[in-house]
Amino acid sequence: MPTPTLARGPRPAPSSNSLGRHGPLRLVVSLVIATCLAVLFGPATASAATGTWTDQRAFGGSTSASPALAEFNGRLYAVWKGTGDDQRIFYASSPDGSHWTDQRTVGGATSTAAALAEFNGRLYLVWKGIGDDQRIFYASTADGTRWTGQSPLVGGTNTSPALAEFGGRLYVIWKGIGDDQRVFYASSANGSAWSDQQTLRDARTDRAPTATAFGGRLYVAWKGAGEGRVHHATSSDGLVWDQRGPLGGVGGTSHGPALTVFHDALFVAWKGAGDDQRIFYNASANGQTFGDQATLGGGTSNGPALAPFDNRLYAAWKGQGGDGRLFLSSSADARP
Repeated sequence: MPTPTLARGPRPAPSSNSLGRHGPLRLVVSLVIATCLAVLFGPATASAATGTWTDQRAFGGSTSASPALAEFNGRLYAVWKGTGDDQRIFYASSPDGSHWTDQRTVGGATSTAAALAEFNGRLYLVWKGIGDDQRIFYASTADGTRWTGQSPLVGGTNTSPALAEFGGRLYVIWKGIGDDQRVFYASSANGSAWSDQQTLRDARTDRAPTATAFGGRLYVAWKGAGEGRVHHATSSDGLVWDQRGPLGGVGGTSHGPALTVFHDALFVAWKGAGDDQRIFYNASANGQTFGDQATLGGGTSNGPALAPFDNRLYAAWKGQGGDGRLFLSSSADARP
């Protein structure tokens, strides 16, 4: 009797999902590469910046330039130039972000915006001189009311300088005078004796720069000269700079941006480009990866200001066009 045989069906086609003989190794290598890229460059995408902001409300006096904000001794301080030809420098403070003192004047005057920063138990103020006076001046206070007389700094500018504390030193950053679009900086260990001015390599701007410390590095940002992108550079020691180019997730602007740190994230805010007077902001948890930009309520014809205070992020700005009123809004949950 013949031995029965089993019929052989067609051999199944290889699955398109099959990893093959070297599949497990390829999978491990892919995971390792993806992990390294994430560590080096952050995630490929990020969500939009979010936050619930209060309705804008007017405060203080009026201005024809951008205001400045800073926290000092448990109070929120705002500084601004007067309206139009009024080149006096005014300031006010608040214990809660809602109730403000009457405006007062600081000695000195400016034709642009001023800048504020806390350093070594004092509140420092820096500004450009009036009219064609392109010298940079500074003053400080230990109690928020009695200010030192103005003193000149090195260098000069035709826009507002920026202030930031980093690594136990106070840094001043500014654009050059007139048509000089280079970005300069100097620093001080005691707030009175200043280093020689240095330049940020390849940085060019036609507006005021901004600066803040984040993640063990000093960040400087500026609007590009002759264009609207926001560029930035960082340094771990205040001497050697890493030029990082345009900030991703930050749209165009016609004025200088603002930088600050809130809830372990780097925040940037800016006015829209050209006639767009909306106020935009974005945030990054690592200082490199930004999601989609978001808008704040209100609008401005100048750059906004940012500062953290009492577990809230505050933004301040001048009104649109000829509206010289100062406006304020805040958020307790703003995040990347």
